[in-house]
Amino acid sequence: MYSTWQFSKDRLSVSATNPSLPLALITTQGRLLWATDQSLALFGRYGKCSSAPKDLLPSIITEWIQFQEQQSNDPEYRLRPPQPLLLHRKGKTLQVRLMPMGTARLLLFEESPSQPYWDTLEPYGITPKEREVVALLLAGKTNTEMSQSLGTGVGTVQKHLGHLFQKFGVENRTTLATTVRTLVIPPVTRGSHSR
Repeated sequence: MYSTWQFSKDRLSVSATNPSLPLALITTQGRLLWATDQSLALFGRYGKCSSAPKDLLPSIITEWIQFQEQQSNDPEYRLRPPQPLLLHRKGKTLQVRLMPMGTARLLLFEESPSQPYWDTLEPYGITPKEREVVALLLAGKTNTEMSQSLGTGVGTVQKHLGHLFQKFGVENRTTLATTVRTLVIPPVTRGSHSR
């Protein structure tokens, strides 16, 4: 008869053959049982590890796990899809997902470039098309390249840029890009659980 740990470990054996996958197996209290090298590297980048050798999780992840475990006792919470933990650091976002596996929990990690926070532009009243123009501007596209991407003429792009200059109180593309970048790109201290 398998113990939960053996069963979980056997289920992970396929993943464990690829040690670059960012996975970790933990107890319901958040104590680390097993982790890939990739996960350990992510722990180091996204938070200080506690000093105890058996507890290598950053404290922010441990606190989130404990909160998730407490919430799992609430019937209303169980009806909602589980929300991942998002950690922002130096232009990247680490998404942490928690999956029950018997008496253990599997942590899945996915690191990606941070996405702009477009909702911060809502007070400026920009239209969906103007948002597309801003995204292309932030990507370093010229007016001609923008017109090709949007399927419009260069004059239409210039018109959208003119409206954006007025809405943001700027006079040129460079100032617009700088202003918008400070609003939509999260700095190291902004975002959910930034440290």
